[in-house]
Amino acid sequence: MVLVLDSYEQLLLLDSWLRQELVPGLRDNTRLALAGREPPVAAWISDFGDPLAVVPLANLAAADAGALRRPTTSLACILYAPGDYPYGHGL
Repeated sequence: MVLVLDSYEQLLLLDSWLRQELVPGLRDNTRLALAGREPPVAAWISDFGDPLAVVPLANLAAADAGALRRPTTSLACILYAPGDYPYGHGL
């Protein structure tokens, strides 16, 4: 199962709770995908390290977009569109 939260920049007040409570409580078969306009706060990387995939979406190559569709061992994937890159990337 994949839990997707889009427009994550609007949920920053929930960031600590998501990182400290929600993610550690997810079942083994559940992945979290966060999508927003900014990269994650540093605490995501320090808290989760290798099980975390951070993917900037600007100019995402077709092969990289295809890789995001495949099952992964990542606990969480944070997708972000830097700058004014429009939403709606064609995965």
